[in-house]
Amino acid sequence: MILSLFISGIETTLMTIETTDAIAMRLGMIADGEAEPLRETELTVREKLEAFGPDTLADVSNAVILGNFRAAIRANEICLRRLQLLSG
Repeated sequence: MILSLFISGIETTLMTIETTDAIAMRLGMIADGEAEPLRETELTVREKLEAFGPDTLADVSNAVILGNFRAAIRANEICLRRLQLLSG
C-alpha cells in the first residue's frame, strides 16, 4: 500500500513536470504568433480529456491512468517539438 502511494506520488510529480513543459512550448508558440490561441487552447483541453477520460470511467488503477496520461503528454511534447523545428 505504501509503495503504491509512493509510486503514484512519483508518477504524479513526473506528469506535472512533463505537462508544464508541454504547456510552456504551446504558450511559446502562441506568443511567437505561430499558433492561433483559441485553437491551441481547444487542442490542449481535448488532448487531456481524451487521454484521461476513458480510464477514469473504467475500473483502472491509478498507476495505469497516470502511465497512459504521461504517454499522451510525451506524444504531445514530441509533436510540439517537431512543429518548433519546422517553424524555427
